[in-house]
Amino acid sequence: MFERRLKIFLAILLALGALVAGRAAQVQLLEHRDWQIEAASSVVPPEYLQTTRGRILDCRGRVIAEDAPCSDVCVDYPAILGRFESKYDQKWLRQQAVNQLHRELGGDAKPNSVQINTEIAKVHSEISAMWPALARAAEVSPEEIDQSRRDIIQEVEMRQRYLWHLNYELANQKPVDQDASWLSRFLNNQTGEPIDQFDMVIAAQTEPHAILHNATSATCTLLAKNADQFPGLTIRKATMRYYPYGDVAAHVIGRLSHVNKEDLKARGTLEENDLRRYWLNDDIGRTGLEALAEDQLRGTRGKIIAASGDQAQKIIPAIPGRDVTATMDMELEKQIQDLFKHVELTSAPGEPRFATTADMNGAAVIIDIATGQVRAMVSNPSYDLNRFDEEYAALSNDQLRQPYLNRATQVALEPGSTVKPMVGIGAITAGVDSISEAIPCDGYLTLRGHKYMNIGRCWIAKLHMPQHRIGPTLRFEDAIEQSCNVYFETMADRLGMERLAHFYSLFGLGRLTGVGLDEVTGRIPSVAATPQASLEATTWFCGIGQTQVLATPIQMCNVATTVARDGIWMRPRLIADANDGANDSAIDLNLSKAALVAARAGMVRVVNAPYGTGRDAHMDDLLIAGKTGTAQAARFTFPRRDPAGAIVRDEKGNVQFDTIEPSTYLHVNPQAPWYWAWGPEAKDFSHAWFMGFAPANHPKLAIAVMVEYGGHGGATAGRLAAKILQACVDDGYLPSTSLTEGQ
Repeated sequence: MFERRLKIFLAILLALGALVAGRAAQVQLLEHRDWQIEAASSVVPPEYLQTTRGRILDCRGRVIAEDAPCSDVCVDYPAILGRFESKYDQKWLRQQAVNQLHRELGGDAKPNSVQINTEIAKVHSEISAMWPALARAAEVSPEEIDQSRRDIIQEVEMRQRYLWHLNYELANQKPVDQDASWLSRFLNNQTGEPIDQFDMVIAAQTEPHAILHNATSATCTLLAKNADQFPGLTIRKATMRYYPYGDVAAHVIGRLSHVNKEDLKARGTLEENDLRRYWLNDDIGRTGLEALAEDQLRGTRGKIIAASGDQAQKIIPAIPGRDVTATMDMELEKQIQDLFKHVELTSAPGEPRFATTADMNGAAVIIDIATGQVRAMVSNPSYDLNRFDEEYAALSNDQLRQPYLNRATQVALEPGSTVKPMVGIGAITAGVDSISEAIPCDGYLTLRGHKYMNIGRCWIAKLHMPQHRIGPTLRFEDAIEQSCNVYFETMADRLGMERLAHFYSLFGLGRLTGVGLDEVTGRIPSVAATPQASLEATTWFCGIGQTQVLATPIQMCNVATTVARDGIWMRPRLIADANDGANDSAIDLNLSKAALVAARAGMVRVVNAPYGTGRDAHMDDLLIAGKTGTAQAARFTFPRRDPAGAIVRDEKGNVQFDTIEPSTYLHVNPQAPWYWAWGPEAKDFSHAWFMGFAPANHPKLAIAVMVEYGGHGGATAGRLAAKILQACVDDGYLPSTSLTEGQ
């Protein structure tokens, strides 16, 4: 009997044990995910506090970019989501209906269910009518309003996913970045898991969101007058990025735009500090200094962590972004930009005499020689940063002037004779020339006993036959002063294309300067890219800055600083360091010191000697060293477009191009007053260059000026350079010195 009872008792224990084990298995294996989600959802998500972006200041402390107050037109998220999901949060709809009935019937009224249901239908209708009304009030397309709503929904869903995952990991006591690759895909809705299964309500799902950012006063007034017709609409105070100088230095300052998926992928979805994490529709520096200094300028969000159990509410305050000081002087920048609006153009040799002024395309760069700091970087034409969004279409479609391009860093043109100091210094450093050797020039290139009658002509000798005004032979200094093509073609021939390219690269051509903005590398000669049959002639032309040589104004300005620094190369800088006098990028190029001395002496003579090619840059109270460049250019062309804006191609797929008539001394084309043809027959096209430094005896600033289709470098770019340097004197960056002091 006892044994039988024991067996029954054991059976009962086993049954109970099996039941407990089964339940445990169910909880741990089958319901594991449900319990985790339950645990995660029990954690109240934090509320995030917005921050402000740091200011950008110029080198004298002037504000050039800052967050300024504005007004946003916001709509409750349930209305935004309901528009696309074809379903509305019934609790929110009912509350909107009740609110409207209270406004109509009085605050003490108690509407019945019939009235509420009737009002809900009315709210539905008003929401549908609200979206086109917003587009009309803001003078934007309905598609833009729709896109704004889609972006908001995507942003909120991404934030919901992140907070769900954060709480899920907290509930499981795992580090949040355990599976960053999966989380990145999860946040961007690329895992195939529907958002509906992650039932967590976050603050962003109940808050208003900005449909129209930085709305005008007129738009806000119009909407406020009719607020009763727009359920869930509010007008809130916000901040916008404001640029006090408008279109001055727009290409350098840069702009902001909304974070996109590519930004999230590039920067990583997970960061150590979740308060600095980017969300979709956050602003990010897209170009210029705004992008270069993004990490410093961007602030850190704050956070409110709700009370839970014994834990009191915790508030982490937002931290504003740090101010950044640029190296530029905005008043100097403005003066130079104004000078480009009125560039003096005068007749070239052989043309009938004329003089006029024009708003010219071009660029100018000024660099502090001691530190490498960019004091000014002007690109003309420019655009107003405060109006970029509304003018974007016009900026993008302007094929004639292309104002969106930063011509200082993004336009590489043949630099012409401004390369000649590099060629001579390279030849002497390489041992194929000497300071004292004189090269004969009768106007024609003569090599290995053969005179080339149709190529390699010296333009100076052509103007002043039967011989140069200096004499029939020229040393390096003389050749710099007179810009003798024959001399530098001879040096290029002696160097050969590979060594010529080496010295160009050494000075910084053909590669990025590292200034931190979007820039192009330009081009230097390449044996591999040159047919053997034309290798010799191409090498000669490369020695005078034509054919395979392309450079940007900032590259040529940095060439001038390298010559002025006695062969020390530095990376140009746009942000001032704490240690203002240092530049850790300084590199000694190990160039011939004698050649550098001769180059500087020749460049002084370019501007100040009687027959120098840059006499138009001469100033009585400032000793300037420079080199002019008149670079042959092709006719201006631009892609042909059909009425819909698409590029037109022929049957072979080749892009078709159009051109316009240039301005000449006979007639200014009002469609293109910046596009000039020169010469007695008005058939020659050339870009005008000038690069140099001042004071020549104690160099402080280097300068490069490029004027597209500006004609002769000495006359157009040289004269403009003198005015720019005078502005530098007036602003205290250069001293007034006599021409003989220090020589």
